[in-house]
Amino acid sequence: MNPTIKICGITSCEDARLCVDAGADRLGVIFAKSPRQVTVEQAVEIAAAVPDTPIVGVFDDWDPYRVADAVRTVDLAAVQLHGRTSSWVWEHVADVCRRPVIAALTPGQAAIVAADNRQFTLMLDLAKNPERRTEADRQRLLQMAARLCELGKSIVVAGGLDPDNVAEAILSTGCSGVDVCRGVERSPGQKDPELVHRFVSAVRNLERSNAS
Repeated sequence: MNPTIKICGITSCEDARLCVDAGADRLGVIFAKSPRQVTVEQAVEIAAAVPDTPIVGVFDDWDPYRVADAVRTVDLAAVQLHGRTSSWVWEHVADVCRRPVIAALTPGQAAIVAADNRQFTLMLDLAKNPERRTEADRQRLLQMAARLCELGKSIVVAGGLDPDNVAEAILSTGCSGVDVCRGVERSPGQKDPELVHRFVSAVRNLERSNAS
C-alpha cells in the first residue's frame, strides 16, 4: 500500500519547494476558477522551481485545445478535469493533450461511470462549498472509493483530507493516491509547513507500518 501524495492548489514557488521537500510525489496547479487559480505563466515558474516533480493541471470547462496549449507550455504531467462526467470527453482530452486524464467526480457522479470499462484514474471529491460538507458525505465518499477499488479502478481520494484523517482514508479504501489542498493550508493558496509535513508523515508512516 503505497499511495501517491498529490498536494494541490500550489500558488507559489516557495510552497512548491516546501511540499516537494516534505515528500510529496506530485503537485497540482489550478487553472479552473478558484481562490487558488494561477495563470499559465505562474505555473511555468512553479514547475521550474521543482523540475523533477510531476505537475498536474486542474481544469474545468476549458476547450481541449486550450488545455493542450497549457500542457505544452507548462509541460504538465497529467490533466485533472472537474465538471466533466463523460468518459468520451476524458478520452478526447487525453488524445488531444497526449497526457493521462484524472477525472474528478463526486460519489454520485462516480456511481454513474462505475460500469465504464475504459481505464481512467478517478478522483473522488466532495462538494466545492466546504460548509455543505458533512461527515456523512465523507463516509459515503470513502465507501464509494472502496467499491471502485474493488472493481479494479484507479482511485484517488480527495475531499476533506487532512493530517488527522488521511490514514483512515487509505486504510478504508485501498486507494492508489490521495490529494489534499485545503487540509494543509493556513489560508487559501498558502500552505502551512507544519500541516504539509504532518500530512506526508501520516501517509509514509502508514506505509512503513504495513511494510514491517
